[in-house]
Amino acid sequence: MTFRDTAPNECRNFAAEKRNPDGVVRNTPKVNSVTPKVILITPKVIYVTPKVIYVTPKVSDSMNPLEQKNIMALELNVTKNTNTAIQGTAGKYYARVEYKGMYSVLDLARYIAKHSSTYTAGEISGMLTDLVTAIKELTLLGYVVKIDNLGLFKASVDANGLTIAEKAKVSAGLGRQRTDEEIAAKPEVQQFAVGAVKMIMQATGDTTISAMTSDAKLSFTSKAKEKISALAGGQAVVEDDGGNDDTVATPVISGATPFAETTQVTISGPAGASIYYTADGSTPTEESTVYNAPLTLNNTATIKAIAVKDNVSSEVATKFFQKQSGGGNNDGGDNGGGLDMG
Repeated sequence: MTFRDTAPNECRNFAAEKRNPDGVVRNTPKVNSVTPKVILITPKVIYVTPKVIYVTPKVSDSMNPLEQKNIMALELNVTKNTNTAIQGTAGKYYARVEYKGMYSVLDLARYIAKHSSTYTAGEISGMLTDLVTAIKELTLLGYVVKIDNLGLFKASVDANGLTIAEKAKVSAGLGRQRTDEEIAAKPEVQQFAVGAVKMIMQATGDTTISAMTSDAKLSFTSKAKEKISALAGGQAVVEDDGGNDDTVATPVISGATPFAETTQVTISGPAGASIYYTADGSTPTEESTVYNAPLTLNNTATIKAIAVKDNVSSEVATKFFQKQSGGGNNDGGDNGGGLDMG
């Protein structure tokens, strides 16, 4: 038997040829690889500044605020007090500001732009919007933001009274205050330190009570004049702001009441006057404590104050501060122990 070696030829032709089922040998086409050329085109971006249309708020007066400023700032109406909680106030009429409208950020920006400003209303609106955002962010980080001649902005909390005892479970989060009955029934019940978070502003400089009082011009609305005249049977003499009298203005005592744990009390009076106060309900004199910084109350108390200027004393201002029950130890009385000067 004769053997014929065909393997070399088969191996030699296999890479370049392909044998089809019909026996015909065809050459495999040669493929030329071409790397595509990529051309990058940077798109041209055209920025278009949007046109903002500002709408002046509708107010009851046809004059704009800049014109009103030179005539009269605040108009007053009168309302009758029917609340009998404070002795001696029920049945009396009290002045209230008659508001003309509300200004949004855009309205305020337009007002500023007309008020000798070199910035456009659009630029001012953007800055005011950013200002509000920044104040909120900083106060929520625990900072106090001071804007000179406007105020101190800071975050505050409505605190819940916590019962700290064995098995107590306390959270710094938000939630309602647990009642004494709930805690007694289940000492390990979840207690929440805070009921709500809020923004507060303390006036400074040009916006303090004394500064605002000094700069304000006052007038009764025509409706208020008609009301007073009718109540007096047409015999009342109703005048607009004729200036201050020779007496010393009564101090204003401010602070939250009722309160849970503590409350801060501020007392403001007329410019140049010294303020004296008591925290035990007694009548203050020039021998009483001089007010020179905000007070912190941690118990129920009655604060009374007078302002003295040029040896003339004002009437006594009084405000009662009530500590909520369940918010900690509360003796329920008016005592100096409720005052924390620290």
